[in-house]
Amino acid sequence: MTESSFLSSPDPALNGEQFWLKNSQIRFRNVIDAGANRGDWTASLLSLRDEVEKVVLIEPNKDRINDLKKRFGNEIRLKIIQTALDYREDNLNLIFKKGEDTHASLSNTLPQRNAENICVQKTKTTSIDNVLESQSFEKIDLLKLDLEGFDHYGLLGARRALTNEQIGVIQFEVTRFWENSSCSPCATFRLLKIHGFEIHFIKNQELIHLNAVEQLPHFSLYSNFCAIHRSIL
Repeated sequence: MTESSFLSSPDPALNGEQFWLKNSQIRFRNVIDAGANRGDWTASLLSLRDEVEKVVLIEPNKDRINDLKKRFGNEIRLKIIQTALDYREDNLNLIFKKGEDTHASLSNTLPQRNAENICVQKTKTTSIDNVLESQSFEKIDLLKLDLEGFDHYGLLGARRALTNEQIGVIQFEVTRFWENSSCSPCATFRLLKIHGFEIHFIKNQELIHLNAVEQLPHFSLYSNFCAIHRSIL
């Protein structure tokens, strides 16, 4: 497949993401929404899937944390955590445009001091393995990643969970932000394949299985994927 083959719409109602979330035969009881932003994805999950028991929302931007608390304050199935995901515990710069852009990223380079409306927020990071342990998850059914280019590093922080088969499905998107963090989705595909996942491209109303992912060329056009562990296929 060429890079252009993966180009998709960012609208979940058009790119197949919402269709897949609604119609998947896999039961999603325990879920992590990493990069929760304002909570649109979690809101869709709760409206589409009656079996959901617990969702942990992870978001580093304190303004978005306030949005999430206002939106879901009375929802007892949700746990909101202000942190960012990495492969280790650290303190990194979270960069975003104040009041204009809901997308904050650890993968951006540090802007000039006089850059207009640019905010730099020192942010603590943790790992997915730590989140599973702190939330007493023996297993999660669905891990949704939207880390604005830092997704691969987030997955490296799930090495214990991946090895112990504690994650059933991983949904993630690829964007140009991946290049800012010096990552390629091809490396992520290989990592997941090694740990027993089958990779699928989410397109319209179907999942396109990707064969021989180790042979795919690098790409960074907007696209959505889900990785399903062989134990639940």
